Parts: sequence; C-alpha cells; structure tokens
Amino acid sequence: NTNLNLLGNENTIGVTTSGGANNSYVSTVNGDSNSQSVSMTGGGANSATINQTGDSHVVSLTSVGASNTFSITQSGGAVTGHSATLDFNGTGNSATIFQQGTTADNVVNLKSSGSTNTFVINQNKQ
Repeated sequence: NTNLNLLGNENTIGVTTSGGANNSYVSTVNGDSNSQSVSMTGGGANSATINQTGDSHVVSLTSVGASNTFSITQSGGAVTGHSATLDFNGTGNSATIFQQGTTADNVVNLKSSGSTNTFVINQNKQ
C-alpha cells in the first residue's frame, strides 16, 4: 500500500503492482503538468485514488483483475485541461472520473474488456 503527497510541477510518477490482492495507491498531487502512470495487474480488490490539482495533468491507469475500484479527480485546469486514460481487463471493476477546469479541453479515453464494469465520468467547466 502506497500513499503519496506531492507539491510541484512537471513530475512523472510511476506505480506498479503485480499479483496479490487488496493493493492500494492513494495520491494527492498539487502543481502543474504532473503525470501519473498506475499499473495494477493480477489479483483483485485493488484500489487507486488519484487527486490532482493544477493545470494540465495526465493519468494513465491499467488494470487486469476483478473487483478493482478506482477514483480520479483532476481539478484546476485554468490554462489547459486534463487527460485520463483507463484500460481495464476483468469483471466487476468500477471507476469514477471527475475533471474540472476553466477550459473545455478535458479528455477521458476508456477501454474496457469484461463484464459488469461500472464507469462514472463527470466533466465540468468552472
């Protein structure tokens, strides 16, 4: 289990878990142009909670397994929007993506293979 609190700009963060169950990753990142890549492959009941505040954030999330739960919040976006790319393979997974900013160029790219997966996407302009 990993908890990350980061303040700064132009950081690249990579997190990988492989196998096992009940792995968790929680991050709070404040700044601009930060990028996070999270890969949770194998096992089930894994979770990731990603909170990014500032301009132009990027999240890439890959998951293989069942009953995983993910939450992505990207807020700020005064100059440029945010991007979230999610790739799921498994059943019973859920993801909630919330993007908010003053610009309208927030992007979500979603790929899902499996059944009974649930996704909630909310994009708001401040």
